[in-house]
Amino acid sequence: MTADLQTFGFPTGYFVIRSVATSRLWDVEGDEIEDGTEIALWPEKEKSLVESIKIL
Repeated sequence: MTADLQTFGFPTGYFVIRSVATSRLWDVEGDEIEDGTEIALWPEKEKSLVESIKIL
């Protein structure tokens, strides 16, 4: 049985999660979506992190 994210009321889209303690951004290692995927903290380099809305 697979669960659709929409059935739990979680919105779709991109999210930026920033650590209040370090001001670093959370990132998922290798763009994985599986349970147990490693999380990394990175310094923020630019304000627009979503590829489709970056200004080139």
